[in-house]
Amino acid sequence: MNQPFEGNSQSQQATSQGMSYQQFQDQVRQRQEQERQMAQQALRSAGLDPRSQQVSQFLQELRQVGEELNNAENQLVTQMDAQMRQVKKIARRLEQAEGQLKKLLAAPPQAEAQSAQGTTSYLQ
Repeated sequence: MNQPFEGNSQSQQATSQGMSYQQFQDQVRQRQEQERQMAQQALRSAGLDPRSQQVSQFLQELRQVGEELNNAENQLVTQMDAQMRQVKKIARRLEQAEGQLKKLLAAPPQAEAQSAQGTTSYLQ
């Protein structure tokens, strides 16, 4: 987090010292390359040769892929749960419609006749 502030400060120092922005950027790149080389040297001295570094990077990549897979799996389960709730809601609506149809069919025919006569009387 401190680097951008320091870089800004260094940029101001560079311009006040008469250094061009390009020269400053080159200097920053050189410093970063030196730090990278020093970090690699530290890893080698700690027992991590280039092959061990590759294995370490590979293991890190495997962890990341595993996390992505886990996230995708969780997302799929969530979507399946949402779709299952939607299917159950539709099934309940269907059951309600079936229940209403059964009630309608189970109603005495007289009620239908009275309803029909009432409708016809309005038409006359």
